[in-house]
Amino acid sequence: MSQANLLLSPPLPLVSAKKKYIIIWTPKVASNIVLTWYMRDIGLLYAANFYSDRLHEFRGNVLVNSLYYKKWVEWAWADLNSYKIVKVMRDPFKRAVSSYRHVLRYPEQRAVIAKFSRQDLSNGFSFRQFLNALAKADIRNTDIHLRQQHHPLQDFVGKEKVDVILLDVIGDGLLKILDAKLGAMGTEEPFESEEEMRERVAANIKHYTETHHANYSGDSFGADSYADEVFTLEDHKEFPAFEKFLTPETGALVRQIYAADYADMDYILQKT
Repeated sequence: MSQANLLLSPPLPLVSAKKKYIIIWTPKVASNIVLTWYMRDIGLLYAANFYSDRLHEFRGNVLVNSLYYKKWVEWAWADLNSYKIVKVMRDPFKRAVSSYRHVLRYPEQRAVIAKFSRQDLSNGFSFRQFLNALAKADIRNTDIHLRQQHHPLQDFVGKEKVDVILLDVIGDGLLKILDAKLGAMGTEEPFESEEEMRERVAANIKHYTETHHANYSGDSFGADSYADEVFTLEDHKEFPAFEKFLTPETGALVRQIYAADYADMDYILQKT
């Protein structure tokens, strides 16, 4: 019996048959920047911008349902050894805080958490309540905004085959790192110059930063800890810094829930 195509495990990797690479990504891990680079590289950033101001809508509704993408995934699975595999990951605790804020904003993810909680979360909930509920979920197969960053493809090909980009180490240089690892981002000549292409990418990323991400440095959060603070179900323009949610208990809970992700991060840090 042949192994099922693990490239079909959500979140679906970003694949290029032309340059022979596979990018493993996860929501809440600079996914909009990664997707901007990828769409530009395969020549579809114009089309994606025309379709929606949210690139992930184009990815989910158009790209992954296209004949080309399905063929790319099929070809990549049949010839994995010749493909470069890159994974973008983030410190699991920071991602857990980002996921918490995301769940506060969106009803479909709140429903996932409510399913595993014995408490009434309809008026909001704390980070600790969020983690206690998340600990009861199948973290390998739950909603992609909450599931672990570790992808089943990693176990199939082995640690050495996957080139991991740890965001917490590289800072703001993700686009340049992707260029270096996968070849310079493609262009759509003759429609634009290299400079225009870079400006378009920068404009996309600026849009996501302004409309999607929280400001984690708000002056209004002066307490030492917000792990037990009940945040209401609304779009917070400001949010406490990541470290404000870290306690011995929440740190241990995140490490328990995302054990596979910590193993990946520890492996990368040992290599660097």
